[in-house]
Amino acid sequence: MDAAGPALGGDAQALRSALDGLPCGWLRLNLQGAILDANAEAVRQTGRTHAALLGRPFDELLTLPSRVVYESYLLPLLRFSGDTAELALVLAGDATRPPLDVLFYSRRSPQDTVEVMLAPIRQRRRIEDELVRIKRAADQAPLMVFQLLTENGVPVQFPYASQSVRDLYQCTPEQAAMSADAVFGSLDADARASLREALGTAGAQARSSTRCRVLYTLPAKADRGPRTHELVAVSRALGGGQVLWHGYVADATDRLRLEREAADRSAAEESARLRRAFLDRASHELRTPLNAILGFAQLLGKDAAGALQPEQRQALAVLEGAGQHLLSLVNRLLDLSRIETQGEPPPLAPLALQPELTGALQAMQAMAASHGVTLHEASATPDCKVLAEPLSLRQLLTNLLSNAIKYNRHGGSVELGSSDSGTGTVWVWVADTGIGLDDVQRRQLFEPFNRLGAERTPTEGSGLGLVLARQLARSLGGDIEVDSTPGVGSRFRFGLAKAGAAAPSVLLPAARTAPPSAVEAGSPPPARGRVWYVEDNEVNALLMRAIATRRPGLELEVATHGAEAQALADRPTLRPPDLLLLDMHLPDTDGRELLAQLRRRPALAQVPAVLVTAAAEEARHTSDATDTQDFAECWIKPLDVDATLAAFDRLLAPPPTP
Repeated sequence: MDAAGPALGGDAQALRSALDGLPCGWLRLNLQGAILDANAEAVRQTGRTHAALLGRPFDELLTLPSRVVYESYLLPLLRFSGDTAELALVLAGDATRPPLDVLFYSRRSPQDTVEVMLAPIRQRRRIEDELVRIKRAADQAPLMVFQLLTENGVPVQFPYASQSVRDLYQCTPEQAAMSADAVFGSLDADARASLREALGTAGAQARSSTRCRVLYTLPAKADRGPRTHELVAVSRALGGGQVLWHGYVADATDRLRLEREAADRSAAEESARLRRAFLDRASHELRTPLNAILGFAQLLGKDAAGALQPEQRQALAVLEGAGQHLLSLVNRLLDLSRIETQGEPPPLAPLALQPELTGALQAMQAMAASHGVTLHEASATPDCKVLAEPLSLRQLLTNLLSNAIKYNRHGGSVELGSSDSGTGTVWVWVADTGIGLDDVQRRQLFEPFNRLGAERTPTEGSGLGLVLARQLARSLGGDIEVDSTPGVGSRFRFGLAKAGAAAPSVLLPAARTAPPSAVEAGSPPPARGRVWYVEDNEVNALLMRAIATRRPGLELEVATHGAEAQALADRPTLRPPDLLLLDMHLPDTDGRELLAQLRRRPALAQVPAVLVTAAAEEARHTSDATDTQDFAECWIKPLDVDATLAAFDRLLAPPPTP
């Protein structure tokens, strides 16, 4: 700071340029406090010209309080030694310039002058305030912000540790500053070794500001279980094997648990998706040959029944029965998979219970009669409403009744009833007089494909009916309970939540899947008209041709893929069909997209369309999808011949005469 010092070289012009380039004010005073010189920044700070400053007492630049401090303390000190510690003063302002807080530094030169530096304090205070705010935030954060000194990878001390060290390690910042053992002493030997290895490996590369991340576990304590901490830090080499780390430590126990749970959910969802895709594909591949087996078996039984020998008719019946059994197995596998993988249970709504029980019994009358079993209804809840999903409840009742009928004795009985428990639960039961179950059989009752020895009897089954029934009961909020006595019979029951008395009943919309299972009385006359069938499977197309020949008025034209169907639609001599049959999966498109393309032709815009598919599960979703609302019906393979003919008659019925 001495203008005459050798460091400045005595070059007055260079000295002036250097002084004017300083970012703070510079003044030279005599021992009486008069200003001898000033640089450009001091001129700006005081708001006076250079000439106006020369010869003026320095204290005239100060506010009154600062002037008192200057005259009573600072000026005598300047005269005595010329050197002062840092002191805050305020330069007076005027109409155009506010007061300016400065830090005053001075040094006495050999020429008995005093050089003064005036550093604006506002920027420094802002930085200090920001540092205080950051420190306060660090102390309040749930993680520990730190500086850690290590030697050859071994933690030595924490020059700085925020207040969270108290909660995380039950020690004070002062204790951590004395020794790192105050923090890491509670770790077991393996955790300390893992931490030192990570710090040592990363510290060896400290020149590149290596980032270190390490997880370690704190042992359980009386008031809490083991906790996993995460340390993240960046290194700076100090030399001599010492590394200074800047970083944080956080309790990562809950975060890691949530991440594991999210990963498990994602894996479960992916597994369910793959399982659905596999079963959908397997269902499609099984239903396609079943369509031909069952379809041609039905046609053969109708067309050649009189020409067949008794043993041939018996073989044909076995063929058709085996096909129906395989179809039933496929359907049950799909139902079971759908319930297990659908994720959220079906929405439950108030439903009148008695009509559902009565309807289930009526639907099973034919099966009961064929087995020589009598059905009874015994309900004590005629006006009861329960929370249920109609389709799931109907299938659950059907499975339990079917099981009770099949495994009953000739002349036996099955009873279906319900009772109000008085605690908000309505119990529904199915009781039979069948062969009953022992303890071992009851334990194995809900194992898939386990028929409990019935596979050695003439009774047909798949071992999936009760498995599916239990899944359905659980989807409705309950479970199946079983009481059984060998040689006496069994009683299966499940609970449903009772709905409020004022709750409205739920009406199930009519399903859009067809054909129906039987030709109803009063059916329309035999179908006549032109039908386009888009189907890439040659056997399926052959079966549909064979079915169509039973209606002489039908003219069937087959296209094997979407492009061929569009070529038919673009023929100059187009004769629009009266009905479109579209397979779901085609080599170049699918039935939904093909229908949208065909609908763009005015001649085909209003032609009724039917989706024909072996993808039963996809068709189930399709039946309610808004993007397939142009399909009048959805036919699921394998097709029932009589039902398909009835559907042709219905869809191609002539308009009523006025």
